[in-house]
Amino acid sequence: MFDVLIITPLIFGDIIFTGLPGMPAPGQEFYSQGFGFGPGGLGGNSGIALSRLGMRTGLISRVGHDPLGDVLCSMLEAEGVDVSHVLRMDSMPTAVSVALSFSHDRCFVTYPHPSYVTEPMPIDFEFVKQARHVLVSGPDLTSEEFSRIRSMGIGITLDVGWDATKEPRRVLDLLPFVDIFVPNELEACRLTDTSDPRDALEVLSHYVSLPVIKLGPRGSIALKDGRLIEVPSIEVEPVDTTGAGDVFAAGLLYGYLHGWSMERCLRLANVCGALSTQGTGGGCSAPQWRDIYKVAPDLLTVSVL
Repeated sequence: MFDVLIITPLIFGDIIFTGLPGMPAPGQEFYSQGFGFGPGGLGGNSGIALSRLGMRTGLISRVGHDPLGDVLCSMLEAEGVDVSHVLRMDSMPTAVSVALSFSHDRCFVTYPHPSYVTEPMPIDFEFVKQARHVLVSGPDLTSEEFSRIRSMGIGITLDVGWDATKEPRRVLDLLPFVDIFVPNELEACRLTDTSDPRDALEVLSHYVSLPVIKLGPRGSIALKDGRLIEVPSIEVEPVDTTGAGDVFAAGLLYGYLHGWSMERCLRLANVCGALSTQGTGGGCSAPQWRDIYKVAPDLLTVSVL
Protein backbone atom coordinates (compact mmCIF):
# COMPACT_ATOMS: atom_id res chain seq x y z
CA MET A 1 0.00 0.00 0.00
CA PHE A 2 1.33 3.44 -0.95
CA ASP A 3 0.46 6.75 0.64
CA VAL A 4 1.22 8.52 -2.64
CA LEU A 5 1.79 7.15 -6.13
CA ILE A 6 3.36 9.59 -8.59
CA ILE A 7 2.49 9.27 -12.29
CA THR A 8 4.68 11.25 -14.66
CA PRO A 9 5.94 10.40 -18.16
CA LEU A 10 9.67 10.94 -17.60
CA ILE A 11 12.29 11.00 -14.87
CA PHE A 12 14.98 13.56 -15.66
CA GLY A 13 18.63 13.47 -14.86
CA ASP A 14 19.08 16.97 -13.43
CA ILE A 15 22.53 18.54 -13.84
CA ILE A 16 22.67 21.81 -11.90
CA PHE A 17 25.25 24.60 -11.77
CA THR A 18 24.88 27.22 -9.01
CA GLY A 19 26.62 30.44 -8.00
CA LEU A 20 27.21 31.60 -11.56
CA PRO A 21 28.46 35.19 -12.03
CA GLY A 22 26.19 35.64 -15.04
CA MET A 23 25.15 34.07 -18.31
CA PRO A 24 28.16 33.20 -20.48
CA ALA A 25 28.22 34.66 -23.97
CA PRO A 26 29.25 32.53 -26.97
CA GLY A 27 32.92 31.61 -26.62
CA GLN A 28 33.05 32.41 -22.89
CA GLU A 29 33.66 29.99 -20.02
CA PHE A 30 32.27 30.64 -16.54
CA TYR A 31 32.97 28.64 -13.38
CA SER A 32 30.14 27.76 -11.01
CA GLN A 33 30.46 27.76 -7.22
CA GLY A 34 28.32 24.67 -6.85
CA PHE A 35 27.21 21.57 -8.73
CA GLY A 36 24.55 18.93 -8.23
CA PHE A 37 23.18 15.86 -9.96
CA GLY A 38 20.16 13.71 -9.22
CA PRO A 39 16.69 12.50 -10.24
CA GLY A 40 14.54 15.44 -11.32
CA GLY A 41 11.09 16.30 -12.52
CA LEU A 42 7.98 15.62 -10.48
CA GLY A 43 8.85 11.96 -10.02
CA GLY A 44 12.36 12.57 -8.74
CA ASN A 45 11.76 15.69 -6.69
CA SER A 46 8.38 14.93 -5.12
CA GLY A 47 9.20 11.23 -4.83
CA ILE A 48 12.30 11.77 -2.72
CA ALA A 49 10.69 14.58 -0.71
CA LEU A 50 7.65 12.43 0.17
CA SER A 51 9.83 9.49 1.14
CA ARG A 52 11.97 11.69 3.41
CA LEU A 53 8.79 12.79 5.18
CA GLY A 54 8.01 9.14 5.90
CA MET A 55 5.38 8.61 3.20
CA ARG A 56 5.26 5.26 1.38
CA THR A 57 5.88 6.42 -2.16
CA GLY A 58 5.68 4.69 -5.54
CA LEU A 59 6.42 5.87 -9.05
CA ILE A 60 5.00 5.13 -12.49
CA SER A 61 7.31 6.67 -15.08
CA ARG A 62 9.93 5.94 -17.75
CA VAL A 63 13.66 6.20 -18.31
CA GLY A 64 15.84 5.06 -21.16
CA HIS A 65 17.35 1.59 -21.14
CA ASP A 66 20.79 3.08 -20.56
CA PRO A 67 23.36 3.59 -17.76
CA LEU A 68 21.92 6.98 -16.78
CA GLY A 69 18.47 5.45 -16.30
CA ASP A 70 20.02 2.77 -14.10
CA VAL A 71 21.75 5.40 -11.96
CA LEU A 72 18.58 7.46 -11.48
CA CYS A 73 16.52 4.42 -10.48
CA SER A 74 19.23 3.33 -8.05
CA MET A 75 19.26 6.77 -6.45
CA LEU A 76 15.46 6.73 -6.07
CA GLU A 77 15.53 3.21 -4.59
CA ALA A 78 18.18 4.33 -2.09
CA GLU A 79 15.73 7.04 -0.97
CA GLY A 80 12.98 4.48 -0.41
CA VAL A 81 10.94 5.20 -3.56
CA ASP A 82 9.38 2.14 -5.23
CA VAL A 83 10.57 2.09 -8.86
CA SER A 84 9.19 -1.34 -9.80
CA HIS A 85 6.88 0.35 -12.34
CA VAL A 86 9.45 2.63 -13.92
CA LEU A 87 9.75 1.35 -17.49
CA ARG A 88 13.16 1.07 -19.18
CA MET A 89 12.60 2.18 -22.78
CA ASP A 90 14.78 1.09 -25.72
CA SER A 91 13.05 3.60 -28.00
CA MET A 92 14.17 6.74 -26.13
CA PRO A 93 17.13 8.00 -24.11
CA THR A 94 16.90 9.00 -20.48
CA ALA A 95 15.89 12.66 -20.38
CA VAL A 96 18.50 15.17 -19.18
CA SER A 97 17.96 18.74 -17.98
CA VAL A 98 20.84 21.15 -17.33
CA ALA A 99 19.94 24.03 -15.00
CA LEU A 100 21.90 27.27 -14.73
CA SER A 101 20.71 28.44 -11.35
CA PHE A 102 20.77 31.98 -10.01
CA SER A 103 19.56 33.25 -6.62
CA HIS A 104 15.83 33.52 -7.35
CA ASP A 105 15.41 31.83 -10.73
CA ARG A 106 17.02 29.46 -13.18
CA CYS A 107 17.06 28.54 -16.85
CA PHE A 108 17.19 25.11 -18.45
CA VAL A 109 18.50 23.21 -21.43
CA THR A 110 16.65 19.90 -21.78
CA TYR A 111 16.90 16.87 -24.03
CA PRO A 112 14.97 15.30 -25.65
CA HIS A 113 12.20 17.58 -26.92
CA PRO A 114 8.72 16.46 -25.74
CA SER A 115 7.79 15.66 -29.34
CA TYR A 116 10.42 12.90 -29.27
CA VAL A 117 8.33 10.95 -26.75
CA THR A 118 5.47 9.74 -28.92
CA GLU A 119 4.46 6.51 -27.19
CA PRO A 120 1.68 6.84 -24.57
CA MET A 121 2.72 5.68 -21.13
CA PRO A 122 0.92 2.49 -20.09
CA ILE A 123 -0.76 2.65 -16.68
CA ASP A 124 -1.02 -0.50 -14.57
CA PHE A 125 -4.30 0.19 -12.78
CA GLU A 126 -3.90 -2.87 -10.57
CA PHE A 127 -0.77 -1.18 -9.25
CA VAL A 128 -2.61 2.15 -8.94
CA LYS A 129 -5.18 0.44 -6.70
CA GLN A 130 -2.48 0.16 -4.03
CA ALA A 131 -2.37 3.95 -3.54
CA ARG A 132 -4.28 6.20 -1.17
CA HIS A 133 -3.55 9.23 -3.33
CA VAL A 134 -2.09 9.91 -6.78
CA LEU A 135 0.11 12.87 -7.74
CA VAL A 136 0.06 13.50 -11.48
CA SER A 137 1.92 15.89 -13.75
CA GLY A 138 -0.54 17.18 -16.25
CA PRO A 139 -2.07 16.95 -18.60
CA ASP A 140 -0.18 13.68 -19.04
CA LEU A 141 -3.18 11.42 -18.45
CA THR A 142 -6.46 11.42 -20.34
CA SER A 143 -9.79 12.35 -18.78
CA GLU A 144 -10.75 8.67 -19.06
CA GLU A 145 -7.70 7.66 -17.02
CA PHE A 146 -8.46 10.35 -14.43
CA SER A 147 -12.05 9.12 -14.24
CA ARG A 148 -10.92 5.53 -13.76
CA ILE A 149 -8.64 6.52 -10.88
CA ARG A 150 -11.47 8.48 -9.27
CA SER A 151 -13.78 5.48 -9.60
CA MET A 152 -11.35 3.53 -7.39
CA GLY A 153 -11.89 6.02 -4.56
CA ILE A 154 -8.34 7.37 -4.88
CA GLY A 155 -7.64 11.07 -4.38
CA ILE A 156 -5.80 13.02 -7.09
CA THR A 157 -3.47 16.00 -6.96
CA LEU A 158 -2.55 17.62 -10.27
CA ASP A 159 0.63 19.58 -10.84
CA VAL A 160 1.35 21.34 -14.10
CA GLY A 161 4.36 22.56 -16.04
CA TRP A 162 4.77 25.80 -17.91
CA ASP A 163 4.45 24.07 -21.30
CA ALA A 164 1.00 22.77 -20.39
CA THR A 165 -0.32 26.33 -19.96
CA LYS A 166 -0.05 26.84 -23.73
CA GLU A 167 -3.30 24.88 -23.98
CA PRO A 168 -5.36 26.03 -20.97
CA ARG A 169 -8.49 24.14 -21.94
CA ARG A 170 -6.68 20.78 -21.80
CA VAL A 171 -5.76 21.48 -18.17
CA LEU A 172 -9.04 23.05 -17.08
CA ASP A 173 -11.06 20.13 -18.48
CA LEU A 174 -9.19 17.76 -16.14
CA LEU A 175 -9.76 19.75 -12.96
CA PRO A 176 -13.26 18.38 -12.17
CA PHE A 177 -11.57 14.97 -11.66
CA VAL A 178 -9.01 16.43 -9.24
CA ASP A 179 -9.02 17.05 -5.46
CA ILE A 180 -6.07 19.48 -5.36
CA PHE A 181 -4.49 21.61 -8.08
CA VAL A 182 -1.07 23.13 -7.34
CA PRO A 183 0.19 25.49 -10.07
CA ASN A 184 2.62 28.30 -9.40
CA GLU A 185 1.61 31.93 -9.74
CA LEU A 186 2.61 32.36 -13.39
CA GLU A 187 1.01 29.09 -14.44
CA ALA A 188 -2.25 29.86 -12.61
CA CYS A 189 -2.54 33.33 -14.10
CA ARG A 190 -1.78 32.07 -17.60
CA LEU A 191 -4.35 29.29 -17.32
CA THR A 192 -7.07 31.68 -16.15
CA ASP A 193 -6.09 34.74 -18.22
CA THR A 194 -5.66 36.85 -15.08
CA SER A 195 -2.83 38.97 -13.70
CA ASP A 196 -3.38 38.52 -9.95
CA PRO A 197 -3.01 35.12 -8.23
CA ARG A 198 -6.05 35.79 -6.03
CA ASP A 199 -8.16 36.34 -9.13
CA ALA A 200 -6.70 33.16 -10.61
CA LEU A 201 -7.56 31.28 -7.41
CA GLU A 202 -11.17 32.42 -7.67
CA VAL A 203 -11.45 31.27 -11.29
CA LEU A 204 -9.84 27.92 -10.53
CA SER A 205 -12.24 27.32 -7.63
CA HIS A 206 -15.03 26.95 -10.20
CA TYR A 207 -13.22 23.91 -11.62
CA VAL A 208 -11.59 22.22 -8.61
CA SER A 209 -12.54 21.99 -4.93
CA LEU A 210 -9.10 22.90 -3.57
CA PRO A 211 -6.91 25.19 -5.70
CA VAL A 212 -3.50 26.02 -4.20
CA ILE A 213 -1.12 28.54 -5.77
CA LYS A 214 2.61 28.59 -5.03
CA LEU A 215 3.98 32.14 -4.65
CA GLY A 216 7.66 31.26 -4.29
CA PRO A 217 9.40 33.25 -1.53
CA ARG A 218 6.07 34.93 -0.63
CA GLY A 219 4.52 31.62 0.44
CA SER A 220 1.26 30.22 -0.88
CA ILE A 221 -2.48 30.77 -1.03
CA ALA A 222 -5.46 28.42 -1.19
CA LEU A 223 -9.22 28.69 -1.42
CA LYS A 224 -11.04 26.12 0.70
CA ASP A 225 -14.81 26.12 1.22
CA GLY A 226 -14.91 29.69 -0.08
CA ARG A 227 -12.28 30.89 2.41
CA LEU A 228 -9.03 32.48 1.25
CA ILE A 229 -6.03 31.13 3.17
CA GLU A 230 -2.66 32.87 2.93
CA VAL A 231 0.48 31.53 4.61
CA PRO A 232 3.88 33.24 4.28
CA SER A 233 7.08 31.35 3.67
CA ILE A 234 10.15 31.35 5.87
CA GLU A 235 13.09 33.57 4.95
CA VAL A 236 16.01 31.79 3.34
CA GLU A 237 18.93 32.77 1.12
CA PRO A 238 18.37 30.45 -1.85
CA VAL A 239 21.17 28.56 -3.54
CA ASP A 240 19.04 26.80 -6.17
CA THR A 241 15.27 26.92 -6.66
CA THR A 242 15.11 23.94 -9.04
CA GLY A 243 12.34 21.56 -7.97
CA ALA A 244 11.20 23.66 -5.00
CA GLY A 245 7.61 23.56 -6.23
CA ASP A 246 7.69 19.76 -6.37
CA VAL A 247 9.01 19.60 -2.81
CA PHE A 248 6.27 22.06 -1.79
CA ALA A 249 3.70 19.61 -3.20
CA ALA A 250 5.17 16.81 -1.09
CA GLY A 251 4.78 18.83 2.11
CA LEU A 252 1.25 19.82 1.15
CA LEU A 253 0.24 16.20 0.57
CA TYR A 254 1.76 15.03 3.84
CA GLY A 255 -0.41 17.44 5.78
CA TYR A 256 -3.49 16.83 3.66
CA LEU A 257 -3.32 13.05 4.01
CA HIS A 258 -2.83 13.41 7.77
CA GLY A 259 -5.98 15.52 8.09
CA TRP A 260 -4.23 18.76 9.02
CA SER A 261 -5.86 22.16 8.71
CA MET A 262 -5.15 23.89 5.42
CA GLU A 263 -3.16 26.59 7.23
CA ARG A 264 -0.86 23.95 8.67
CA CYS A 265 -0.63 22.10 5.34
CA LEU A 266 0.54 25.29 3.62
CA ARG A 267 2.94 26.02 6.45
CA LEU A 268 4.66 22.65 6.04
CA ALA A 269 4.62 22.94 2.25
CA ASN A 270 6.22 26.40 2.39
CA VAL A 271 8.91 25.21 4.80
CA CYS A 272 9.71 22.14 2.68
CA GLY A 273 9.93 24.16 -0.52
CA ALA A 274 12.06 26.88 1.06
CA LEU A 275 14.50 24.46 2.71
CA SER A 276 14.99 22.62 -0.58
CA THR A 277 16.47 25.80 -2.06
CA GLN A 278 19.37 25.62 0.41
CA GLY A 279 21.12 22.96 -1.68
CA THR A 280 21.25 21.89 -5.32
CA GLY A 281 18.34 20.03 -6.83
CA GLY A 282 14.83 19.71 -5.44
CA GLY A 283 14.60 16.12 -4.22
CA CYS A 284 18.27 15.78 -3.32
CA SER A 285 17.90 18.88 -1.08
CA ALA A 286 14.45 17.99 0.29
CA PRO A 287 14.42 18.29 4.09
CA GLN A 288 14.22 15.58 6.71
CA TRP A 289 11.96 16.16 9.73
CA ARG A 290 14.93 17.20 11.87
CA ASP A 291 15.61 20.02 9.38
CA ILE A 292 11.98 21.11 9.47
CA TYR A 293 11.82 21.23 13.27
CA LYS A 294 14.85 23.50 13.46
CA VAL A 295 13.04 26.28 11.60
CA ALA A 296 9.41 25.39 12.38
CA PRO A 297 9.08 23.68 15.78
CA ASP A 298 5.32 24.39 15.63
CA LEU A 299 5.07 21.56 13.09
CA LEU A 300 6.19 18.95 15.63
CA THR A 301 3.67 16.14 15.53
CA VAL A 302 3.43 12.75 17.20
CA SER A 303 2.61 11.13 13.86
CA VAL A 304 6.19 11.41 12.63
CA LEU A 305 8.08 10.54 15.83
